[in-house]
Amino acid sequence: DKNIKVKRPIASLTKLISAMVVLENYNLIESIEVPAEAINPPDSKNILRAGETLKVFDLLAALLIGSSNEAAYALALNWPSPIGTSEFKKQKFIEAMNQKAASLHLENTHFSDPAGLDDTGNFSTAWDLALMAKYALNYPLLKQLTTKENFVTYSEEGIYHKFENSNKLLKIWPEIQLGKTGFTDGAGSSLVLVVEEQKQPLI
Repeated sequence: DKNIKVKRPIASLTKLISAMVVLENYNLIESIEVPAEAINPPDSKNILRAGETLKVFDLLAALLIGSSNEAAYALALNWPSPIGTSEFKKQKFIEAMNQKAASLHLENTHFSDPAGLDDTGNFSTAWDLALMAKYALNYPLLKQLTTKENFVTYSEEGIYHKFENSNKLLKIWPEIQLGKTGFTDGAGSSLVLVVEEQKQPLI
């Protein structure tokens, strides 16, 4: 129970809620073009390229396995609405994230960024993260993707992608049912993990 309700930035642990929003609002076999805004600012961790086209499922895999920030932005900027600018759609995505948090009674959680890079407006608590992880177990695909060590796919343009999971515990702990890593300067190294302990999930 130590500091369980202290609000802190949570880095890429945010992507668990982003993934729930995608699973509840997107067609996994739909194709999405990665907009240039999703790659800005470019950095050494960029996995995707502006202008290439991938299935929503592949972007979800990039989000959860490779913890791809550009996948988070590509999905948010393509919110399934026939109207609105890319920025408008991104804000609708963030609204859906906060609505999801409210529905799960995450009382000390707020989202301002689909990837979790914002250390100011994007925060949660250890208690809320435990509730989030518990609810995430209701999504078989979340469990499947967050426990894969890697994933290989091709864009529709034929570009090869391999997403590597940064959760090194997967190699040594087969009881892991779900997990997500994250890092920002404000959050530090972050981890949420669900393991099977005596046939019960332990968060």
